[in-house]
Amino acid sequence: MSVWYLLISISNVICHSLKISYHHHVIVRSIRGLVLSTVYQSLVVALVLPWLDYGSATLSGLPTCLLNRFQSVLNAAARSIAGLRSSEHITDALASFRWLRAPERIKFKLAVIVYRALHGAATQYLSDQLQ
Repeated sequence: MSVWYLLISISNVICHSLKISYHHHVIVRSIRGLVLSTVYQSLVVALVLPWLDYGSATLSGLPTCLLNRFQSVLNAAARSIAGLRSSEHITDALASFRWLRAPERIKFKLAVIVYRALHGAATQYLSDQLQ
């Protein structure tokens, strides 16, 4: 029973974060034709991606259905920057921007936290847990 409650709670947090991220994406997308492509890419990276990265290290081991939602917002941001239609493949665009896919992005964030904790650059309670 508690596992289902935890999964539902995490699902609610993820959905909220994804809604905010996608909302920022829609707002930024409305000015796409008014600014240079490099400025537009910087806006997407600054306003959309932080909402995806916030707390993403805690998402390790989530079911695929939740990771797919995370990936869909990431794909929408990459498609709008690259000017791709939804029917076109996104893998090359993600690679050209040097963006990781959702599962790899989460693993990378987790690895950065562990690295910082082991080398004394993280908060003290994390460093103490790994000693």
